[in-house]
Amino acid sequence: MTKCILIVEDNKSCVDMVKKIIASIDLSIEVLTATSSEAAYKYAMEKDVDVFIVDIVLDTKVMGDTSGIKFAERIRGMQQYLFTPFIFTTSLEDPQMYAFRELHCYGYLEKPIDMVQAEELIRGALRFENLKSSSETIYFKRDKVIYPINVEDIIYTQNVNHEMTIHHRNGTRLRIPYKTCRQLLKEVRTDCMVQCSRNALVNKRYIRSIDLVNRYITLDDPENTRIEIGSSFAKKVERKIK
Repeated sequence: MTKCILIVEDNKSCVDMVKKIIASIDLSIEVLTATSSEAAYKYAMEKDVDVFIVDIVLDTKVMGDTSGIKFAERIRGMQQYLFTPFIFTTSLEDPQMYAFRELHCYGYLEKPIDMVQAEELIRGALRFENLKSSSETIYFKRDKVIYPINVEDIIYTQNVNHEMTIHHRNGTRLRIPYKTCRQLLKEVRTDCMVQCSRNALVNKRYIRSIDLVNRYITLDDPENTRIEIGSSFAKKVERKIK
């Protein structure tokens, strides 16, 4: 699933710089921007944010403003964001002690922002997976029967003749008609599923090896299944796995 970063910052030049850094890391990352804590909170409710980049001072007209920290406190009170990485930006001299100790801040960027340091921090933060996604369950419907499956238990999926076959780690297979790779990727909140062709998804947890020269993935299952990597998906697969 595509990662999502929320930038909470009222300085446009700063926002543009951070967006440029994120684009250099991965163009597929969804970037949301908000200039106030209210707008940011709305995004946090509607989206699954993987990294927050928050300016501590969101209202320069208010003396001693720390609305960015108050926003983080509010977000940290939500179960799904207990361990989501926060990166704070500010020109204040020493706000980091509170941020690190009380809000478990992942990193801290001083203004003016150093692009090398910022890229390093953002790359590191993107490696985290939210607590809510560690045991995610997807519900599949077939013949008026609903089948709950833990995403971690899906080894891979294949689509043939408008039907998706889901290969479970216990050896069973579930066939769901008219289910596409794109639909499943939108439903899955974790970043564990990787699309390697128009008709196949693989779970990163079960990849034994990747041969980018001959374009196939060998899975860690009883059959040592090989999944072909489509020519237009090779670079995306390499980027997702590294």
